[in-house]
Amino acid sequence: MSSKLHQVYVALDSHQYNRAIKLCLALPKTNILGQALLAHAYAKSAQRYDALRTIQSILGTDAFPEVQLELKYSLETEESSVNATAPILGPISSKKANKKGKKKHSTAAAAVPPVAVSAPSAKQSDFDLIDRLDHPPVLPENWEIVPAATDQTPTDHTVLATLSMTMLNQLNLPLTAYQLYCWAIKKFEDEVLVSRAFTNGLAVLMAPQYQDIAPLVLANLQLLALQLSRIQQRSYGVTPAIAWAAQAALWQLEAIESSNSRSADPQQLARAAMLPRLAESMASKCVAEDSKGQRAEEFLLYMRALARQQKWEESLDAIDNRLEISKNSEKAAPSRETLLYKKTKILEKLERYTDAATILAEHLLTLSPDQWDYWKAHIRCSLKMAENSAETVLLSEILAANVIKTMEMDQRHPLRGPHLVAVDVSARRLELRPSNTGVIEVIHKIIAYGDIFCARVACTFSDLRPYLDQVLKVATSEEAQMLLLWLSGIRLKVRDLNCEFKERGRQLRLLTFATQMTYKILALHGNLETEFLMHWKDLLCAWKEFKSSEPTDQAQKESRQSDELVLLAIQQLLRNTPSQDDLLLSATILESAMKHSPYNAYLKISAIFTYSKLDATARAWVLFGDLFVKHIQYESCSYLILPLLRSGGFYRETLTVCQEILRLQTATSREAVDFAGRAIENGTVSKANEFIAFQRGRMNQSLSTLEAKGLILDCAPMFQLENSQAASLGAYHGIVGTEADIERSRKIISEGHNPRAAFSLLHVHGSISDNLPMFCENRDLSILSHDILVEQRFDSPEKILSDSIRRGHHHNLLIRAALCVDAIKSPKRGKPTSPSNVLLKLRSSLLLSAKSAFDDCSTSLQSIGYQHLLHSMVTMCKTIAFIGVGDVNGDIEGNSLEEREMKAAELISHARESIIRGQKEMSIATGSTSEVSMLLSDYIVSLFALSRMCAKLLNMFGWDHRKEKTKHCAGAFSEFYLAFASLVQDMVSCLNNQPTDIALSTSYWSEVIPDLIDDEILNETVLLVTRGREETKRRIRGILDEVKGCLDDFTMYY
Repeated sequence: MSSKLHQVYVALDSHQYNRAIKLCLALPKTNILGQALLAHAYAKSAQRYDALRTIQSILGTDAFPEVQLELKYSLETEESSVNATAPILGPISSKKANKKGKKKHSTAAAAVPPVAVSAPSAKQSDFDLIDRLDHPPVLPENWEIVPAATDQTPTDHTVLATLSMTMLNQLNLPLTAYQLYCWAIKKFEDEVLVSRAFTNGLAVLMAPQYQDIAPLVLANLQLLALQLSRIQQRSYGVTPAIAWAAQAALWQLEAIESSNSRSADPQQLARAAMLPRLAESMASKCVAEDSKGQRAEEFLLYMRALARQQKWEESLDAIDNRLEISKNSEKAAPSRETLLYKKTKILEKLERYTDAATILAEHLLTLSPDQWDYWKAHIRCSLKMAENSAETVLLSEILAANVIKTMEMDQRHPLRGPHLVAVDVSARRLELRPSNTGVIEVIHKIIAYGDIFCARVACTFSDLRPYLDQVLKVATSEEAQMLLLWLSGIRLKVRDLNCEFKERGRQLRLLTFATQMTYKILALHGNLETEFLMHWKDLLCAWKEFKSSEPTDQAQKESRQSDELVLLAIQQLLRNTPSQDDLLLSATILESAMKHSPYNAYLKISAIFTYSKLDATARAWVLFGDLFVKHIQYESCSYLILPLLRSGGFYRETLTVCQEILRLQTATSREAVDFAGRAIENGTVSKANEFIAFQRGRMNQSLSTLEAKGLILDCAPMFQLENSQAASLGAYHGIVGTEADIERSRKIISEGHNPRAAFSLLHVHGSISDNLPMFCENRDLSILSHDILVEQRFDSPEKILSDSIRRGHHHNLLIRAALCVDAIKSPKRGKPTSPSNVLLKLRSSLLLSAKSAFDDCSTSLQSIGYQHLLHSMVTMCKTIAFIGVGDVNGDIEGNSLEEREMKAAELISHARESIIRGQKEMSIATGSTSEVSMLLSDYIVSLFALSRMCAKLLNMFGWDHRKEKTKHCAGAFSEFYLAFASLVQDMVSCLNNQPTDIALSTSYWSEVIPDLIDDEILNETVLLVTRGREETKRRIRGILDEVKGCLDDFTMYY
């Protein structure tokens, strides 16, 4: 038997999953490990239903609700595949002779792979597609009851680990993986089993679909930790499992507070009041046992428990005891410096500012005089101490002066921290008591700090930037001019660039600092530009001088010092409303800079935005690839490229980026569970807390992921293969009003309850104010810190959420409309057929979805004209519902075909009028390429799909275009088509009017070439822009031509 299992493992390691399935099917049903491997092989080969059935047969009970819900919501039925444990056929002999002419006889049973059977239609199933869509899976009330142990309960570690890995990594069944170990513990109490049950419980805690039951799961995790402690106590005394229970209590408190922020529960609030005390009691036992002070994690856990109760005096005593222990132990943890800093924070909480300042001055700042966190804490304490004092000089200023005087004598370079204290203190005084004197004081401090460090370090501007922002908000032009005169003097120091390397670097830092500060001031005081703004040509000339002295080859892949001058120069070209020549010149300069410094990410980011304004998305996409965005950066940096891809018609690339974001979500959910479990087992409770906080607070609530899900739904119909020249709407994905809609709707619905899948967006609805607190802004805007004069604008979180909700509603309408059209039967003998129960449910669901879409999407954040297009879409849905069933408010069976026709014609006329009004408001004919591209993916494709569905119904009822003069509905629909075609024609005209070639202004470029840029690089840039524009127009035109062709020919389903 072991040899047969070895073959299974070999097949799985070789990714030969079908072979592994055959080998497992050949094993006897009593081999539980073989059945567990079979479930794993099914899951790896994307046979989810068979994997679920196999797991159910292993468990042998229906008491695991998560598995039952998954089976219930699977589209397959029990007959859709052969049972995984079906009888095996007898021995089969090979009729083919071998090389020696003899027959081979097989002594092993041949496996029969499962045979797929076509699934029944939605009309035959009791729990049909619309039920799965309208009613997301909900756990039963008794979900937490684990069944009693039986003879079939597995306790083998290998079997349980195999099942657990399959459930967590492949099937997304964290609750079942957790309850499986709890079930095994009921039969056999084992240290490993209890530990695995606890770590699998963390997976439930981090699963987004189980946030509401997290407090109950955590309560059970505390019991498991105490149970594990009792098992280990026989050998180890007080064990780390006590710390597990304490941390679980704190997690439960956070989960209760999070759930009560959505809905208050008095019982849970009462329970929450006991949890910090429980955590303190258990953590204190661990701290008491640690006589040598070497277990830092238990101590930090104890401190967190005290902090949750605001027991600052007890926290202070605990730290003092720990500090006393650290005097006699070299291995004491945390470090003495960490303990002292924590003590100062607690003293601040107790308003003992003098004691806190004393510790900071005598200990911490003596050890680390340049640590800015320590200085900020000391300044806070000094300000509090000065509130009731007549002293005008803060203690922090005196201390900083002493540090500068005593310590810098032995230092080769001055310390930034003590010098920055003077700037920070003066800025705080200005904030408390605004006055002209305060403004002058801050300006003088900024000048003093800049004089010391601007030639020494490149981060001087970053140090002063927040204080400069503060003072410029209240400074007058005369006061700002003081700074500008000082900066002009600094620029005058940059003269002879043909000097030694160190001096050249010093002069480069002077010029860069002076220009950055000048830009920041002129951004608010533009009236001083004429006198103080250094021309961009001068900056480029300086860059060329510095560049000529830099080494050609870069030993390290990093930015060059002179790159900052290029970024500063192009900001002058791109500010306000740049001309096409300005944009092209900026792109050319950036291309030249990237050739010299190919590893500077900021140059590439600036080039991405520049090419996007030139409608050269192809080049922007290549540059984004050169940024080598990986893993978590897709979550934080995708905002740089996603809007550009959508506006440039790069729908396939949009899908690529969005899919990477969803893959990241899946990967981090697995890794967070794994790493948190390892951290817990290794005793690093604080790291487990960080993993869980990151997953629950950042990843599960990611706004970027929500946006990616919506973009996947919108761009899927425009997907085409990379080498495909002819675009085809809905060729591979998306609901576009074709025969493939039903099968695609089935797939969408089947994955709609998976929180990691894009289709989970279908269940996001409601107002922006209700949903916004549930999501987290993960975009890293700090990478644009080099932009000073030019500020890039991106969608606000409210706009992203609004668009995501809109996309979810659009596809809810499309799915329900497609199902409704599929369920409608054509009339018989001139009379409409009686609607089935399924059709009635579909009609009701479609109309409710239409109402919800209109209520949730009618916001000012939507684009101009969208309200009319939304009204047209909703009206088309009502038309489909009315044609199939009849008057929604009247007697359904009493509606004749004539009444349906008249009412449908009226609704279609309303839809046509909405399109006409939307067309006038949008004025897309005079718009831009980006507006056409986004309108196409956001609205036109969805409206086109609904019009196709409606056309199919009209053809079914005999109201097609051939009868447009005799049937009111056919005539109304013909006019609707003409209005829709007119809107699409405006988009085509707009696209055709956009130039592809670039006409260079002779007067403009004669002043630039050849002094500042290379003519060859200019020609290359022009070629990149031209090809990029051609590619953008080709991609958008392919979809538009197909839509327009169908509308012009008026032949859909006719």
